Amino acid sequence: MRNLFHKSGIIVFLILSQILFSQPTTVPAAPMMAATDVISIYSDSYTDIATNYNPGWGQPTTVNTTYLTVGDPANNVLAYTGFTFQGTELTATDASSMDFLHIDVWVAAGTDRLLKVTPVNNATGGTGANDILVNVPLTPGAWNSIDIPKSDFTGMTWDNVFQLKFDGQFNGDGSAQAAGFDVYLDNIYFGKNANTSLVPLTVPPAPMMAATD
Repeated sequence: MRNLFHKSGIIVFLILSQILFSQPTTVPAAPMMAATDVISIYSDSYTDIATNYNPGWGQPTTVNTTYLTVGDPANNVLAYTGFTFQGTELTATDASSMDFLHIDVWVAAGTDRLLKVTPVNNATGGTGANDILVNVPLTPGAWNSIDIPKSDFTGMTWDNVFQLKFDGQFNGDGSAQAAGFDVYLDNIYFGKNANTSLVPLTVPPAPMMAATD
């Protein structure tokens, strides 16, 4: 009987360990950018322009927009369960003045998959390429805080962005993979780089000294 309880305890421990290590137990650091330099898609820190986080694009992904980790029951995280690809619909927005797309993302340790993302520019009223999928760098088992420069989305202007798409139908080596996996996201937004240009300093001329005899 003692061995039975011992084995049962081990099984329960292994199950709990698998659950805990396949889900984030913390949240990423809150963004510090001023709201005026951000166009937010998903974040507790800003007002979002997303109108639908789960449009019907034929994807099997289950979307939870209010997932809470055990480490922070006050900060919502966007959870994609059984993720293959997923879209988000946005209020059509001119984001051409933004310099990068920011994403905080977490996948379980041992995950060997590629995650790609692209904003989608509306061909009606917009210019440039409609969408360009770009790899999202991932370190599995930890939150990744990533800024993808606008220049990586070759040919995109972001002047009439109305959708965002994530695609995970790839193995780590880039080959096709149809099986789903779980992805957790937070603080998805377009950001503007701080203005680091220097304003020329104008030094007034020295006053003229009155002549003396």
